[in-house]
Amino acid sequence: MSAGRRSIRKPDEIAYYLAYAPLEASARELVRIAGTRWAIEECFQATKNECGLDQYEIRRYVG
Repeated sequence: MSAGRRSIRKPDEIAYYLAYAPLEASARELVRIAGTRWAIEECFQATKNECGLDQYEIRRYVG
């Protein structure tokens, strides 16, 4: 299944994605799961920014 998601804050921005799921999965279930992904991504981004973890994605950190 391929789908698109429109931003509420920026309606001209549309994110597209592909979903692989069992044939018996409903469109409603796929939309719910895909929507959850964006909330998780936002949490990761906020955490990286607040803790400074985005500065260590490539570099090696020796404690």
